[in-house]
Amino acid sequence: MQELKRKRLKLLSDIEIEELYALPQFTDQGRIYYFTLNPMEEAILNKLIHTHSKVDFILQLGYFKSKFRIFKFEINDVSIDEKYIMSRYFPLDEPLTERPSRKIRTANNKHVLSLMNYQHNISIATKVLSERTQHLVRCLSKPIIIIRELLVYFKQKRLVFPEYSTIQDIIGKIMVEESKRLQSLVIKHIPSGIVGLLDKLLSAENISETIIAFKRHPKNFSFKQIQLEVNGTKIRISDTKHC
Repeated sequence: MQELKRKRLKLLSDIEIEELYALPQFTDQGRIYYFTLNPMEEAILNKLIHTHSKVDFILQLGYFKSKFRIFKFEINDVSIDEKYIMSRYFPLDEPLTERPSRKIRTANNKHVLSLMNYQHNISIATKVLSERTQHLVRCLSKPIIIIRELLVYFKQKRLVFPEYSTIQDIIGKIMVEESKRLQSLVIKHIPSGIVGLLDKLLSAENISETIIAFKRHPKNFSFKQIQLEVNGTKIRISDTKHC
């Protein structure tokens, strides 16, 4: 595990990590939307005894609806949302000074997962993450695109998405393995002469201009444009051989 931690890839930028894993920051309209309870949710709320337990339940439920995650937080972290919930649902109660016990929070989290029909199982999530990533790395190369596809897949499976360190370990390891697999295929199947030409191309001083020239499409499919494209390609290949 220590070796994995040292070699973790930076899959996401700080902003992208914040977007996925940070507590939601609701607007006034967002609070109205996410902290409004339906009859089934109200039925669970009414079974809870203490105000701080009820507020915790509403907070976790609203945050889960927003980001499909169970969050760890202190009262100071959610003071604006907590005050909104108190004024809306418990206007006669005293302001909260502490969170409920760990046992009560765990029970609330289970209520939230049950209401949302989600599983929070690390073993299952890790297995699904690994299997799906092995498929995705064959057709996608950018980590953020892979992670977005995984988020959609986890929502379809009704699974809570793993922590960032977990996806770093698993996705990073699979991406490295896929890179090695592709390198071995290139070495095995591409003739050595072509490999040499590719090496020269990639080491050329004007590599960007050369690659852009290869990718540029003809303006149309007229005979003149096709002739120009063929001649240009011959020149570029000739230049590559001598670079």
